[in-house]
This record gives sequence, C-alpha cells and structure tokens, in this order.
Amino acid sequence: MVRGATQNAGSEKKQSSNGSWDYAKSMRELDCQSSKKRVAVLADKLAEQIYDSIRECDTDICDIPANLGFKADTIKNVKSHVFYNEYDLDRFAPAEPVEHRRFDANLQQTLAWKRLETGIHTQNDMTWIKDDCSERHHELNYN
Repeated sequence: MVRGATQNAGSEKKQSSNGSWDYAKSMRELDCQSSKKRVAVLADKLAEQIYDSIRECDTDICDIPANLGFKADTIKNVKSHVFYNEYDLDRFAPAEPVEHRRFDANLQQTLAWKRLETGIHTQNDMTWIKDDCSERHHELNYN
C-alpha cells in the first residue's frame, strides 16, 4: 500500500479502469479487420475508450506507485499531464491553427498504463513513465 495515498486521489470515481470497454471484444474486432485503414480507425477508437476509462478510474493512482515504488503524487501528476490537461497543440501543417485541447489518445500509451497498473510492465513502459514524469516536472516548474 502506498502511504499517504487515498483511493480517490484522482477523481470522485471509485471503479476499476476496466469497466467501460471490453478488451477481448475489441481485440476480436481488430483481428477481424483486413484493411490497415480500418485497423487504424478501430485502434484510435479503442484508445479513446481506454482513455475515458482511465480518466474515470482512481485506483490506478495507488496501484501504479505500489507496483513501481513511485510516490502517488508523482503518478497523479503524470496522469493529469497525459490524460486530463489541455495544451496548445499544432498539427504540423502551416495552414492549420493551434488548438487548445488534450493530447490525442494513443493506444500504445493506454496499454503501457494498463501494464503499469497491473504490475506486468516492460522496460519500455518504465522509460515512457519516467519520460512523462520528467515532462510533468518541467511543466510544473517552468510553465
């Protein structure tokens, strides 16, 4: 158990982040697709669904620090940085305006977050979470 952390550290919700999407069903749908474009669209849709379930969950704020030995506040800050906060983002096209919004959902990041939450993370997952810890630290200290 992480000291000083509460189950509702990230939100008022108290459900597991697995509640609003069916992993097995989504993976079956991915396997059935033959078009790369369809797979990409389905992967984006799945990533959005998992992002929403992560935003609704608060148990990950305790589970991930327990699995990694990080402080709960560190993981809470990373979760805010990746899943909640809005930023001025451009689309790398000169004609398109900058938009103030959240990051796009990313399937690889959602799966990494789930592995970190369940304690079956890889070295790449650790690299990602440490990188986002650094980004969030820089953001908080240097705006």
